[in-house]
Amino acid sequence: MQPNQISQTAAFIAIKFYGLTQTDPYRSWFDEKIIRFYDRLVQFLPKPLHLYHSVLKKKWIRRFFLFSEELLLPGDLMHIIMRKYFIGQQVDQLLDSGYEQLLVLGAGFDHLAMLHSQKGTCSFEIDAPGMASLKEQFIKQHGMQNANLHLLSHHVSEGNNKINLELIPPLDPNRKTVIVAEGFFDYLYPEQSKKILEDLVTFFNNKATLISTIFALDELSVVRRSVFKAGVTMVGEKIRLGWSKEEYESTLDSVGFGNTRMLNASTMRQKLLVPADISMPVLDGFYLVSSKV
Repeated sequence: MQPNQISQTAAFIAIKFYGLTQTDPYRSWFDEKIIRFYDRLVQFLPKPLHLYHSVLKKKWIRRFFLFSEELLLPGDLMHIIMRKYFIGQQVDQLLDSGYEQLLVLGAGFDHLAMLHSQKGTCSFEIDAPGMASLKEQFIKQHGMQNANLHLLSHHVSEGNNKINLELIPPLDPNRKTVIVAEGFFDYLYPEQSKKILEDLVTFFNNKATLISTIFALDELSVVRRSVFKAGVTMVGEKIRLGWSKEEYESTLDSVGFGNTRMLNASTMRQKLLVPADISMPVLDGFYLVSSKV
């Protein structure tokens, strides 16, 4: 993705989440502040993406999109619900247990920093310049800016693997920090991902927990892997990491992250969808990973 480009994958994650949470039980799993955030966000998106705001209000259209999405890539829609729900749950638990600040890498159109900054947590978002600028416009337009919310721009490129965390004055390496990298590493090359992980370990002085996601594409069938990659490529982006879950865990361990726990698609489905009597699958190869420095 180019520095000033809008991430279409981030936009469609927000749009799909918005569409799904028009109805229960999905809506009931999230705070109304989160529901309202995505309602306003989808309406704010650049043309023609903003049209989804009114289109997805119609029940028959939501059913059509649900059918077509599940036909092309079964489990993709439910994986979006899973990532938002379980990441939110883990962040809440860590902040309630004494963690003091939140850092969201490749924030896209996510709600976490906004939500927790309003609750008093010093919260930071880092994203490519185009995305950071658009997010800032949205935040200001809806009066969500506050002293605890810091939106920062930085573009990770082949020639620049480093995020200069030390140049962010309010970000304190001595405070217990929750780092969220939702869908962040998948779009970076392995050497870029490893360098950023090393920098996080060095900066945070053994006082951070990383919550991240990966797609282990080797766990998808050849057909579904091709559909997944094609969908990302169609919107001008590319999956570059390509690690298996074992390779990701090994890399985390090699740079200094430990106590790694992985939540897989099957476990997430059993915890959230099965009790709600929802038979839809969650995309294979999707993992939510928690690691500590």
